[in-house]
Amino acid sequence: MECPAHIQRKVKAICPELSIQWVPRAGRFAVFHDLQIDDRYEASVDTTARGIMLEAGRQGLALNFHDVAEAAREAVHAGRIVCYIVEDNGDFRPPDDRIVTKLQRMNFWRMNFGIRDWQEMLQGKTDAMRASLERSRNAVWESIRRDPVFARQVSDILWGQRPIRSIVVPGRYEHETAFSDSGADGCAASGEAPGGDGTQGDASPVPVADA
Repeated sequence: MECPAHIQRKVKAICPELSIQWVPRAGRFAVFHDLQIDDRYEASVDTTARGIMLEAGRQGLALNFHDVAEAAREAVHAGRIVCYIVEDNGDFRPPDDRIVTKLQRMNFWRMNFGIRDWQEMLQGKTDAMRASLERSRNAVWESIRRDPVFARQVSDILWGQRPIRSIVVPGRYEHETAFSDSGADGCAASGEAPGGDGTQGDASPVPVADA
């Protein structure tokens, strides 16, 4: 697959070393930068492959140099990738003006941001992440304080025990249960059926023993 010529020209206008190429293995377009590797591409591949072979030999592994060279070629090729051109969810997206805008923004940051600016930006992201973690941690502790059942479940999990399913009966249910029990006892004492009118609970007559 080929990138549209007008998009390629806009990318080259941002930086002459940038280019958009199709990556068959990933099934996506990607932006490449030629300055991220040595000028001698084949020499870089050979050096990487021989380094892998040397490390494999030290570990007692026998590898095929051709296979290692292919893997090294892909690694060197991947080292030139600036970014993939994809949708926000990672799906395929053809090259369009959105990638041009993204590269213009990245180039602005590269040219105008100093080390101190990057440090401040990274510190801001770190602080935001820590604040989010702290809020999540406080929410868990608040749930533990409010819900004793949840607290018991968390305790069992942390101690490596099998969680026990707890059943909590609210006070109104306890009251209704006590009322029902007292009603049933009263019916039994008076000789009446639970129906209250000489019938069973399902409205059928109560059998009477012969005198």
